[in-house]
Amino acid sequence: MRILGELDRRLFTRVATARVPGADPALIRLSHLADHGRLWMGAATGLAALGGRSARRAALRGIGSLAIASLTVNTVVKWSARRPRPCSTPYRRCATSPVSRGPLPSPPATRPRPRRS
Repeated sequence: MRILGELDRRLFTRVATARVPGADPALIRLSHLADHGRLWMGAATGLAALGGRSARRAALRGIGSLAIASLTVNTVVKWSARRPRPCSTPYRRCATSPVSRGPLPSPPATRPRPRRS
């Protein structure tokens, strides 16, 4: 397992430091599109809408496979193979602990301040 971990780190570093002009914006959009299986849901929707009966059946199988794979990975695999989350790039500093505050400012910061005359 240690060999696979080292290979994973080497590949991540190589990909993260690679500079391909124009790839970053396209890959960022593609990554956001793929969040929560939206890319595959869209492909299945297109297949079901444009195809016949067998295409709709294939789209349904694909959605079922996505649900089963997601359930398996998020329950069994993530809990059995725990590891720290990698940084998004090797040059950024990783957060060592989750942020305890929410996204909104604290109530004292939102109160209007009295005007001085």
